Amino acid sequence: MTAGIMMLLSACTASRDAYNPSRRFSPEVLREDYDLFRRLMERYHPSLYWYTPRDTMDLAFDAGRAAIQDSMTDTQFGFRVIAPDRKSTRLNSS
Repeated sequence: MTAGIMMLLSACTASRDAYNPSRRFSPEVLREDYDLFRRLMERYHPSLYWYTPRDTMDLAFDAGRAAIQDSMTDTQFGFRVIAPDRKSTRLNSS
């Protein structure tokens, strides 16, 4: 279920227009999506702090948000910002 939420979050800024993989999103929009991602992870992930202490996850989340300095495509956002946070949970399939 969490993997499904992650996929949806990477598309939070989708519109009615046809998908354009080259479309770049502003840092403001990406930060809004990132804040939603963090809130959802903190609220619904069943074992977010199982392997990684809360203070370490907070640092990872803060670093992820700080990494949003310029516009990015959704793929760049996923690999540069979201993926490192997912890795911080140290869970392979949740």
